[in-house]
Amino acid sequence: MQKTSSAKFYDIHCHAMNLSHPNLIAFISRTKLHKYLFWNSVPLVNMLFSGVLSKKLNSVMNLLSVMENDMGTMFRIMEEDLKPICDKEGRLVVGEYVYDQIVLTPLMMDFGIKDFRLVPAIHYRKPPRKTIVEQVVDLFNGIKDYGVQRENRLFEIYPFLGLNTNNYPMSAGEEGTTLPDLLNKYFGGFEKSGTSERPQKIADAIGRFDGNIDNLGEYAFAGIKLYPPLGYDPWPEKNTAAFERVNFLYSFCSEKGIPITTHCSDGGFITHPQAEEYASPKRWQKALESYGELKINFAHLGKQEKIFRAKNWRDTVLGFMAEYPNIYADFSYCAFDAEFYRTLRKLLDSHNRADKIRERLLFGSDFMINLLSTDSYGRYVKVFRDADGLTGKEKNLLCSLNPERFVFGSNK
Repeated sequence: MQKTSSAKFYDIHCHAMNLSHPNLIAFISRTKLHKYLFWNSVPLVNMLFSGVLSKKLNSVMNLLSVMENDMGTMFRIMEEDLKPICDKEGRLVVGEYVYDQIVLTPLMMDFGIKDFRLVPAIHYRKPPRKTIVEQVVDLFNGIKDYGVQRENRLFEIYPFLGLNTNNYPMSAGEEGTTLPDLLNKYFGGFEKSGTSERPQKIADAIGRFDGNIDNLGEYAFAGIKLYPPLGYDPWPEKNTAAFERVNFLYSFCSEKGIPITTHCSDGGFITHPQAEEYASPKRWQKALESYGELKINFAHLGKQEKIFRAKNWRDTVLGFMAEYPNIYADFSYCAFDAEFYRTLRKLLDSHNRADKIRERLLFGSDFMINLLSTDSYGRYVKVFRDADGLTGKEKNLLCSLNPERFVFGSNK
């Protein structure tokens, strides 16, 4: 088969965080670690379900073993994972396409929360200091440690800034950095039309990091990550401070062509009592009606773990993709086996706007969180590489052309 040299392979949805970054109570709730430990300690249950319990506990321990590392080591772990599935020149080959480099877009998460709503009985209720600042410093030091200037590196790394508008005032009279100042600092130079220089400007900004977050400026981030289960409401009540903030964000991102990835599944790091309502894609309907040019990736393709309504959110996302010009969706934490891609094949063959959807779907892994359901980063990528449900040309759309357009291309 003739091999075609393509641009770059994109993993549009991954994470780089260690155990100091997330709220650990939320993390324990997400992994259900406390439940597995409890049932594993009950002799009869352990005897009857030892295989299932051991597998779940092993998955959690596998995840923790990665999160114990610093960011630079984590990127090297990911690179080592991919070596067995690359060719002898260290390139990733998918069908007839060859990728010399892989682009990672680590999605930061603003874990700052007001209280511990999930555990109301505990005595120490003062929220921990989970500032995004510490996470930014760790990530950029990790990128530098990985070797942003190393010629033979496999990864190019373009972070997305985790943002919860509730944590930033609009005016300087309130405590903390204002939302306008934050957005202008990191994204003021972005242009709606997109520019071919943007990837290089981002790479240069990352390479200049000297350990001081105050010296980070424009192009330090490629986009913005929103996380509704942590309390971000995509469309608050009108005439409220929250409504003013999100409207400023959407107006700014529309004007500058800034890509946004928003969590869109009923799982995840849930800390807010209205998490499911906020995470639903339907919560975005009015926002899209008001800001139709927003460039948004609905992560996880609207995945719902509740079987009786498992297609509800997905169909809403697909409808957005068909109706609005800049709506995308990644299938991170979805594609663990070849059957997913066969199902995706059937979906594309049957949908009346398959042409639009095919050009907006994005490959994503959700590493490291996906280790709760797979053994390694390499295995998740290998399933995509080997899946028989899609052609090589279609895979190239999902992992190269579409994500590059989402991150760096102009708004349509």
